[in-house]
Amino acid sequence: MDKIIKPKISKEIVTSNLNEVLEDEVSSAYFESTKLLNRIKNITFNGCVFKNVDFNKDLFTNVDLVDCVFDSCDLSGIDIDSKLFLRCEFINCSLVGANLTNVIIKSVAFKHSNLEYVNVSSECKNVFFDDCKLKNARFFECKFVNVHIDSCDFSNSEIYNTNLNNVDLSSSKLEGINTDLKSIKGAIVDLSGMIELSRIFGIKLKF
Repeated sequence: MDKIIKPKISKEIVTSNLNEVLEDEVSSAYFESTKLLNRIKNITFNGCVFKNVDFNKDLFTNVDLVDCVFDSCDLSGIDIDSKLFLRCEFINCSLVGANLTNVIIKSVAFKHSNLEYVNVSSECKNVFFDDCKLKNARFFECKFVNVHIDSCDFSNSEIYNTNLNNVDLSSSKLEGINTDLKSIKGAIVDLSGMIELSRIFGIKLKF
């Protein structure tokens, strides 16, 4: 997990009300146990912590996230297009059905989170997926640089035009995965993964 830098959170962080955010940039704020009721759009959050926050997918759009921590938050269905995730952590979060298109995702960790049906078409550099549900996820035309994957479930997911060379998938579940040769070439898999890939490419294995 080299080069994955943790979020920089100030010791002087201040408890705030997410529904009262008015500025274009919010820094060093702590938000806890709330439901988003007002629109959050075209805003940069810098050095913020969100805990047990229920985000409304229709109200949370076009945001930049820099040095932010999301702990046990619900971000299901959020639509982030052409924005920035830099030095962030998502821990025990739900991003089911989230749409991350043309996002720069750099030094970001997704830990013990549910990303089922997530749609990713972005640049991912220094990113860690740790014990995440990625069933039915779709990775299309992503640029992977230093991406680490540990103990994730990619069942029935789709990975196309995304270079997985030297990405270690050996600890992850690949049942029903769909991919192309260009993407999977050079990926590291275990025996069960090899069996799944042989199904895709019509290879008959003999043991």
